[in-house]
Amino acid sequence: AALGHAVHLVTPLPSIGSWLAYTLEQPRVIAALYAAGVAMHPYVAATAWQEGMLQIIRADTGQPLPPLAAQTLITVGARDPNQDLAQELAAVRIAHRVIGDAEAPGLIQAAVYSAHSHARAMLGDCRPLDDA
Repeated sequence: AALGHAVHLVTPLPSIGSWLAYTLEQPRVIAALYAAGVAMHPYVAATAWQEGMLQIIRADTGQPLPPLAAQTLITVGARDPNQDLAQELAAVRIAHRVIGDAEAPGLIQAAVYSAHSHARAMLGDCRPLDDA
């Protein structure tokens, strides 16, 4: 978002960053996302990714919602090293990278580190986090 890209945060949970409520960080994080221009979609579930469109529904009712246009999709899933999605993406030649728990389940800190490191690489800062 800081580079001018439209960013949509989609979660099937009733609030954005719900765990942050336990650490008292949620208001600050939500305010920072809002200030950065991130569009937030709580209670929304992704159902398909086709031709640059994310198909979505209301997570609580299943009601279809207008799709979101995007060039890049970053998914966060369960702590299960399931490579099925990566294999499907490779079969249709969609560029992707498996990171975090999809690669190897571990501590939450390891998943966050993996995602942060990948984001830095995507943004052009390829230095390891330890050198930052």
